[in-house]
Amino acid sequence: MSHKIIAQEFKPIQENLLEKLNAINDKIQNYYTANKKKTMVIENEFNDKLAPHYKKRFELISKTKGLDDFWSSVISQAMISNFDTEDETFVKYLSNLDLSCSYDAEKEMSVRKLTFHFKSGNPLFTNTTLEKVLTNTAGEVKMTNSSITKNETKNNNNKNKKRKEAPRSFLLNFIESQEPEVSELFEEFCKMFEDPFTVLLENEEGDEEDDDDEISFDGEEDGDEGEEDEEEEDDE
Repeated sequence: MSHKIIAQEFKPIQENLLEKLNAINDKIQNYYTANKKKTMVIENEFNDKLAPHYKKRFELISKTKGLDDFWSSVISQAMISNFDTEDETFVKYLSNLDLSCSYDAEKEMSVRKLTFHFKSGNPLFTNTTLEKVLTNTAGEVKMTNSSITKNETKNNNNKNKKRKEAPRSFLLNFIESQEPEVSELFEEFCKMFEDPFTVLLENEEGDEEDDDDEISFDGEEDGDEGEEDEEEEDDE
């Protein structure tokens, strides 16, 4: 994108002044470009340090029976308000989640890939993995994804059943959509991947607050009943 100031658009300004402004603007943009490249180099180094730890977490979740629903719980708690008819089935068969990142400072390009892993027997689709990729090249965002293969066995079993509406899935729509706007939801998944325990702890804190409210409410009820008993004794 050119940042040159076009003289014809600013006729009242002298041409020599515009040239000076353009020269200053070029230097400013050069600093921005250099800073972006440095940031990408740092991001790449940071990602290299994180990668082995993410791998250990992935392997632990994959090999431990008690953790096979870990990501199902995290995603459900974070996004259940957006769930549609098939999303509970989606997370039920979700076994693991992975995120890979690569950065090219010279091309000003970053590529991040979310990979959803699934258990066997999934009635929605036959894929064992689904990928969602976000590519950012000098600020231009592009979304790509895996092709979803629907489970025809389920479709054949249900072909004679009348449904009021077709099954829908917020999560599958996210994976299939290639609209740039989906990048915001992609970022949410990345944050969940980086720190899933924040999601879980926030939910637990909410449950504790609900419990406190219930105790307080019950206490008020008990107090009201006590007052009613005293009034009855006075009447006698």
